[in-house]
Amino acid sequence: MRPLSHVAVCTIVSKGYLAFARVLAHSLRRHHPELRLYVLVVDRTDDGFHAAGEPFEVLWLDDMAVPDLRRHRFRHSLQEVLVMAKPLLLSDLLDRGFGHALLLDADMLVLDRLDPLLEAMRAGSPALTPHLLEPPSGPDRVERELNILLSGVYNGGVVGVSDTGPGRAFLDDWGKRLATHCRCAVDQGMYYDQRWLDFAPSHHESLALVRDPTVNVGHWALPERRLRMQGETLLVDDRPCRLFHFSGFEPWHPERVSRWSDRLRMSDLGPGAAIFKRYAALLRDAGVERTRRFPYSFGRFDGGVEIPDVGRLVYRGLGDGIDRFGDPFANGKGSFLRWLCEPVDGVREAGAVVNRLWDALYHSRPELQAAFPDHLGAHRGPFLAWAREGGAAGHGVDRAFVDTAAPRRGLRELLRR
Repeated sequence: MRPLSHVAVCTIVSKGYLAFARVLAHSLRRHHPELRLYVLVVDRTDDGFHAAGEPFEVLWLDDMAVPDLRRHRFRHSLQEVLVMAKPLLLSDLLDRGFGHALLLDADMLVLDRLDPLLEAMRAGSPALTPHLLEPPSGPDRVERELNILLSGVYNGGVVGVSDTGPGRAFLDDWGKRLATHCRCAVDQGMYYDQRWLDFAPSHHESLALVRDPTVNVGHWALPERRLRMQGETLLVDDRPCRLFHFSGFEPWHPERVSRWSDRLRMSDLGPGAAIFKRYAALLRDAGVERTRRFPYSFGRFDGGVEIPDVGRLVYRGLGDGIDRFGDPFANGKGSFLRWLCEPVDGVREAGAVVNRLWDALYHSRPELQAAFPDHLGAHRGPFLAWAREGGAAGHGVDRAFVDTAAPRRGLRELLRR
């Protein structure tokens, strides 16, 4: 077994999350000057981003052996691409000769040495951190437990592996699942990567569970943790915190602990709110107001029309039928975009077109089916009115797709973008 000094720490971001990676890199260097952060960027290099000036080593998804990467990026949302890349990045670092690789989510702050994590990796077993270390408390304890059961027992933001048989087997198993079933579909038993991690203890005999309450401290366990500041040190249950996970925290919404949970407000944290205030200041210093406006390079069709999630789902559901469209990002004749904008039932009357995208969204949402039972007949008008008056914005659909339900000119303008 190679020494623990031969460790690569890594994370994955789009350009919009570069400020978070910078803060993580600086905090890691402060407590582990012997370690360097490797950051996999899933975007293209543009928008004024210069890798040479970053406090971390930049890796590019384009340089990894991902079959049919362009279609892969179209099939999946940004969040799915970020998650699916986790086993790819960890495997790549082991292939580069590192004995151990530790993945951390970018929205983390290293506050002390990560020895519990590094020691857990020493024996060569995959290392995971559970969301909960004890039964939750409070009147909503059952609801919180059920939420964890739906989203996964282990947090996918901290995963450690070693270049051993058990480590490689774990990455192979996890990677195969994510390659085909990395989705947020709780009703189908999936929550990105985390529900697949639930199988790890039964699929792999060798597994290290890091149950240290100062490691990977996140909103899901804050009601059971006592947070207070002792000078500049954050104490968790009277012990210095080692790794804090600001999962879902957005500094432009400073009153909210996490966008993933409405149970906690900053006012509920007492002295612990100070660490969020410090983190927000670090992000501002790292340029978060600029970087968060960097667009995702693969979030739009050629020409600028935003790709809606339902459009990606439709594309994915076509199977081998996607071959006829060629480049999925194209917007010309014979393109997937043009096909999406065509009437689903042949009706081309101005103001009455239900295109394939709106039809797909309708069939994916039970509440729409209940509200407009006959969306191609008696309820066509109300359904299209809903789409124009708020449905597009509420479901992340580019306004251009609404225009195709109006005069034919809207489609022509969309395809010229």
